[in-house]
Amino acid sequence: MAFDTDNLPEILDHLWRHLEAATRSAKPPFHLPTLCSVDAEGRPAARTVVLRRVDRDRRRLICHTDIRAEKFDQFSERPDAAWVFYDAPARIQLRATGPMTLHTDDALADEQWERSGLGSRRCYLAPVAPGSLADGPSPNLPEAVLEERITEAQSLPGRANFAVLSCSVDRFDWLYLHHAGHRRAEFRWPSVSNGQAAAASWLEP
Repeated sequence: MAFDTDNLPEILDHLWRHLEAATRSAKPPFHLPTLCSVDAEGRPAARTVVLRRVDRDRRRLICHTDIRAEKFDQFSERPDAAWVFYDAPARIQLRATGPMTLHTDDALADEQWERSGLGSRRCYLAPVAPGSLADGPSPNLPEAVLEERITEAQSLPGRANFAVLSCSVDRFDWLYLHHAGHRRAEFRWPSVSNGQAAAASWLEP
């Protein structure tokens, strides 16, 4: 994905293409970003998630969660989301921010559930809420699905615990690390409305 690091439109296009590529394979560096929310005490709460889908036209970044997970409650209370992506070989960091919406019983949630492989669906069969205290090491899965690949029918109870997190991006902060001089730029969108062009600016690295 060669691009001109001194050209703002090319940088923005490269970022979206990089994000889109990360949803098609587990190999691209942007596949596993850090997603940050804010907890009930006002402290940042960060974790690694799988980038499941990118909608460039609507500027949406999408991942999945268990409705019993802390991040679901945190985004319910305060929708502010921050993402950090890092490509070590390319020396590129992307920070993205925007409001998060939660989807449980709508078309987007149904669509993403159908796209999910059985291995991913297995996680939502957890009998106990993620993050609960445990007596010892625990896979938090029913014994019936521990050692074998689950079937479509076995996965269905997990749908009740499945949710989609969809972030409408309002800002990208791009940083390119280079021995001859770093580059940094930001791209801002004035609202979550579709079709608006980004306001692009260079920043001091």
